[in-house]
Amino acid sequence: MPWGRVTITYPPTNYLQYYKRNHVITDQECQAMVAAAVADAEARINIFGAIVVKSNIAQDLEADPGPMYRVI
Repeated sequence: MPWGRVTITYPPTNYLQYYKRNHVITDQECQAMVAAAVADAEARINIFGAIVVKSNIAQDLEADPGPMYRVI
């Protein structure tokens, strides 16, 4: 199945987390993945509504991005 990936950072706390989700083909699925990653990041840094940095966004990847990515 195609994978999606996104990197979330929050510079004030040096938070950095790589996220991945299986079956991310459409833009809508990619947006849902990014929203889930942001929600998870906000919960982990305990700052809801924080302005996090979203980068390294991809969808419809043929291979699993790897073990350093957290599945969401």
